[in-house]
Amino acid sequence: MGSKGDGRHPEQEVNCPICRGEDFQELPFPDGSTVRLCLHCAFGRTCGPPPQDRLGVYEEESVTNRWSRTQAVRKRRWEKLFPGGLKADAEVPEWHLDVGTGAGDFALWMREKGWRSAGIDLTPRLVRLADERGLPCVVAGMLDLPCRPRKLSLLTFMDTLEHVSDPEKALREARQALVPGGHLWVTCPNAASWAARTLKTHWPWWTPPDHRVHFSPKSLRLLMEREGFQVVSLRSVEEKSVYLDSAVKLWSQLCRKWRLSERINFGLRPLISIPVKVLLWLLSPFCFYLEKRLKGGELVVIAKADQPSEDSLPSAAERSSS
Repeated sequence: MGSKGDGRHPEQEVNCPICRGEDFQELPFPDGSTVRLCLHCAFGRTCGPPPQDRLGVYEEESVTNRWSRTQAVRKRRWEKLFPGGLKADAEVPEWHLDVGTGAGDFALWMREKGWRSAGIDLTPRLVRLADERGLPCVVAGMLDLPCRPRKLSLLTFMDTLEHVSDPEKALREARQALVPGGHLWVTCPNAASWAARTLKTHWPWWTPPDHRVHFSPKSLRLLMEREGFQVVSLRSVEEKSVYLDSAVKLWSQLCRKWRLSERINFGLRPLISIPVKVLLWLLSPFCFYLEKRLKGGELVVIAKADQPSEDSLPSAAERSSS
């Protein structure tokens, strides 16, 4: 399945790897990348060269985001994403692995909830930072999880699944690492959201070439069920900040088009952001409606791993050679 399964590059795919649809929409971006979006299930791939060395950018963004939001704000967001599902009930703490953990904020918070949490990330400096904060963490990626089969009770992909070109393999690795009945939590941008459909290439969460794949509720459910997961809960959350980000991005593009100086650009941004914030407050009921219709900007999935077959489990030689 997918471009790696049939030997094709994403640009050459005739059928959607999720629903086998044949109709696509292409969204071109200034950097030369193109998002190829299936018109049937809204699964998309970013066509074009993958990012060569973005670890420094991810490192800077992770550190910046960590200090731009207070811990209380982040905790409120996590409670909104997984209400009532964070407490580990077992007397003996269960193993949880946070994939793409960054500086370890979410995994450390899960430890407060009773989980025996660890993390992996591709950025060495962030791994060291997480380790210094008391979180067991190693340099690794989601396509080669550093744990034994059937070891974990919980895996979390917090805004990470969209960064790999082979999400099928990532979900396969996740299922093999989880105990039967273990849970996988996924958050990712919603390519079928009202904002994505309305703003088109101005929607800030396409972010090519970093986001290699793009999901809708339909395509993500189909893929997870195909890879051996039972979807327990799938919903959308509308992050109103996306509209503010889009307004600032559009303003910056207009400043470049009109050849305005950077001082004018940054100086007038508050005049753009303040009315947008007021408008978003007035539109809160509309955002609530979008969430209920699965048209919110972020997807939140809780899935349960089915019993993996013995044939699907890799041998020690296969895992060591991968």
